[in-house]
Amino acid sequence: MIAIQVVAVGTLDSLLVHPREVFKTTILANTTHIVFMLTIVCRPLASAEEIIKLKE
Repeated sequence: MIAIQVVAVGTLDSLLVHPREVFKTTILANTTHIVFMLTIVCRPLASAEEIIKLKE
């Protein structure tokens, strides 16, 4: 069985989450594996106009 659960959503520069919330579901479900996903934005996103200029 595969399950997906969002544990916490933070702002651009901070995230407040206790390890208890991170592992609670996995411990209760007796899971054998866990995968963590993290997305980091390294630079400001380009606007549509900037993308069009790059393509020209």
